[in-house]
Amino acid sequence: WLSVHWTVGGVGDASRGIYTTSAAGLDKHLPISDYCRSMYTSLVILIAVVACTAAAPADEPIPIVSQNQEGPNPDGSYKWSYETGNGIKANEEGHLEEVGTDNEAMKAEGGFSYSSDDGQAISLTYVADKNGFQPVGAHLPTTPEIPPLILKALEWNAAHPSKEDENQV
Repeated sequence: WLSVHWTVGGVGDASRGIYTTSAAGLDKHLPISDYCRSMYTSLVILIAVVACTAAAPADEPIPIVSQNQEGPNPDGSYKWSYETGNGIKANEEGHLEEVGTDNEAMKAEGGFSYSSDDGQAISLTYVADKNGFQPVGAHLPTTPEIPPLILKALEWNAAHPSKEDENQV
């Protein structure tokens, strides 16, 4: 193809036109700004990503092996559990504590287990009540033990309060 570029008044890209040859003769193409070119490129990339995502094979659905649910009951209690075909298990029981008092609160106890990507068995049990969510699991990080010398210093400080501590309210 033959391309002929022309500029009116030498003003730059805004006044530049492009002619290309075709079977019908010369065709004029208007200049495209960098912003439009960038938006067009982004649109083409977005369409390509959406097309690839839509063409990806869908994961096989994981069957529910068992599922039980009781409640919510009139007293606020409930119970549920399930197990899936890939080994995930979960359960929870809940009920109201200190019913009829200002301290009435819901208490839930439960747990779940599954296999991590590297095959490690992950199991967690928990209690959730007025004291917050309290998880327990071997995989959870724990706080390190206090070194013996620090523990001894803390005990000494507790047994020998300073005068500043006595004056504080």
